[in-house]
Amino acid sequence: MQQRTERRHKFGRHDRLRISGAAYRVVSKNSGVFQLQLVSGEILQDHYVNKSDADINLLLKDGKLGYDRDYFSKTLGLLRQRNDTSDLTDLDEESLRTIAWKTEWCVRFHRRRLDPNAPWRPTHTQRHLERFIDAEKDAMDRWYLDLSGVRRRPGRRIKGAVRKAFDYPCASSLRDWLRLYRMSGERIEAFRPGYDRCGNRAQLPVIVTETIDRCVRDFPASNKFNMNHIYESIEADLDVLNASRSERDQLYVSPTAVRRRIHKIDPFIFDAGRSGLDRAIRKYSPVGIGLSVYVPMERVEMDDWEMDLQSLLAKTEAWRQMSRAQKDAVTRERCTVTVGIDNATRCIVGYHLSALPPGSQNSKAALRTTMLDKSALAKLGGCKSDWPMFGPVHSLATDGGPAFNGKDFEEVVRLSTIDRVMPNQDPRMRGTIEAFFRYFKRVCRYFAGQTFANTVERGDYPAEKMASATFEAILQHSIRFIVDIYHHRPHRGLEGRTPYEMWKRLTANGVGVVSSLQLTRAFSYKDARVIDKHGITSLALSYNSIPLALLGARTGRQLVPFFVNPLDLGEILVLVPKEHRKIKEIALSMGGSDYLTVKCVDGVGKDRTLEQHSLARKELRAIAKAEETKGKIWRFAAHRDLLSAGDRARKDAGLDQFGLTQDQYKRFSDAIHRNGHAAFSNRPIPRNGMKLIESYGERVDVLSGGGTPIDVENASGAAVASDSAGERVVINSQNKPKKKIPGRTVTRSSRSTAASDQTPPFSGSINSFKRKP
Repeated sequence: MQQRTERRHKFGRHDRLRISGAAYRVVSKNSGVFQLQLVSGEILQDHYVNKSDADINLLLKDGKLGYDRDYFSKTLGLLRQRNDTSDLTDLDEESLRTIAWKTEWCVRFHRRRLDPNAPWRPTHTQRHLERFIDAEKDAMDRWYLDLSGVRRRPGRRIKGAVRKAFDYPCASSLRDWLRLYRMSGERIEAFRPGYDRCGNRAQLPVIVTETIDRCVRDFPASNKFNMNHIYESIEADLDVLNASRSERDQLYVSPTAVRRRIHKIDPFIFDAGRSGLDRAIRKYSPVGIGLSVYVPMERVEMDDWEMDLQSLLAKTEAWRQMSRAQKDAVTRERCTVTVGIDNATRCIVGYHLSALPPGSQNSKAALRTTMLDKSALAKLGGCKSDWPMFGPVHSLATDGGPAFNGKDFEEVVRLSTIDRVMPNQDPRMRGTIEAFFRYFKRVCRYFAGQTFANTVERGDYPAEKMASATFEAILQHSIRFIVDIYHHRPHRGLEGRTPYEMWKRLTANGVGVVSSLQLTRAFSYKDARVIDKHGITSLALSYNSIPLALLGARTGRQLVPFFVNPLDLGEILVLVPKEHRKIKEIALSMGGSDYLTVKCVDGVGKDRTLEQHSLARKELRAIAKAEETKGKIWRFAAHRDLLSAGDRARKDAGLDQFGLTQDQYKRFSDAIHRNGHAAFSNRPIPRNGMKLIESYGERVDVLSGGGTPIDVENASGAAVASDSAGERVVINSQNKPKKKIPGRTVTRSSRSTAASDQTPPFSGSINSFKRKP
């Protein structure tokens, strides 16, 4: 590879170089190195500096070098000695010599005219002026030769006259010089060349000029006529005018004149008419130094981009083992890359690659990486360099798209304590990140399957069929490109330094970090649960601790908010209500914050992401479903066989069907009511009340109390009950007695009535009671 050579420069000995406010005169150049002499005002100092071509190139690139040609010329210095403030620095040396020549003639004339000791004093008459010129022309020739080293050029060739050996004025010219010198107040500005004002600028008839101006106004328009169209329009209009004019008075204009008129159109008007006002404003608006950001992470610009590359949504190892048909069936997608760049160092501090379209889930993941150490990502990409760029973001600049304008992203920004800046849709408001994406497009050129920027650029290239890189490969190689190539490439915005070295220099005194508590709170899912004896159960995982149990004993059935980190289910953050934060046992475990960190029971969720947990549960449910389906045949068959065997054994033994006696049901019902009352109420429930008998899925309401008989005629279901004499009453589902059994109507016995009048006293436990003797 041929080494790039530095650009060489050439300066004259009368040129002035201005470096960082100091002025220097070029003395000499030896072996590519300039020797510069310091100049203070008009005094040459005894101080010299050396600058090579490489130094000059760097100064020009940074805008720190100014150049004034022929500033220290002898002629210009001579003119400055007159204490004249005229600015002639824009003129060349030849023009300066001519001005000095004319000025010297005027000065000598006035000196002779005002000298009282002169043999004669000239006036402005023709004869005196000619006499003065003849007397001074030889002295002026020597003066000019001493000034410039050459003689004035010879005079013009005039027919019938002898050509002058050098160019000296005639009497009329000297009179004009004296008049200009007097009218300007004896300033050398009077002799500035005025060749730009020469010539007739109104040679065309007025009607032709008006026709040209009218047709030229159509040139800066959106239909984008070319110059030939404009000239044809002018010719057509002139043809109409010439129809009523004589052959001698025909109007005509040349194409060159029309083109000169078109080229005089104001550039802003030209671009605004042909390309649009917005583009013209962007093109001609002045550009300053931009944002002055000198602190890392003070301003981070973030944006997303759909890569111009088709990726294969398959594992790299699996892709290598697939058949041709299987590879053709793999899904192709354009990846979405979300990048955050630091304005002060131009380092990439946030990065996320996703197979999903742009959305808040991608922007949240990229924002999270700006606050985390990315050594694991650098290791994944096989980088040789490290990636130490992370810290708290002070200001975040994004566009107003849906990926950065959703409620989820707004909540993350708020909890991350970021002073967000959201410019308008103009990409110039985020010029740093836009410039990076233009450079980052090089990643797509390493792989086949480019989609290019548009269909015209892509042509007939089959991007999807040519896709060759898996999502995993694109992730690894894009990280390698950022860490090992971009971070170590000289950056123009950093005056030729690399982003990596700039980060090291600006963070020499350290950079802030984001606490794990703040990260978990900002990038976690929020939920609420009641704290029970298992603690908090979320996603089928239990989180419990002694401080949480103490908090649960005080919150009762109150919903307590908590945060789940989707990247690590090993622990959750529980937001302690304000009224419980000053409790000593709980406050000690909070560590000065408003949250309790509660770990997962048995450490099941440690280092497990939400995605891994969801997939594991899905696979577990699929396995359980398959096992259930597989064993359902044998399980149902065994169940039916056991039911048949039980029925046969009961019939063979002469036993009745299964059911509850009245006494058994009463004891069961009383126990249920007492336990339920003890758990959920403070008022005791008497034993007499509504009883529910359930049998075969149907209900029979039995009202007991006060000696009221049971209406067995209207009872439904098949229930068996016994009266006080021990005789049974069987009722069918048609509300008619199936079998009449002699005996009395079922009522409460005297013993049960006496028992029901007594209220069972409770002991100290809410789950047990003691019956009085």
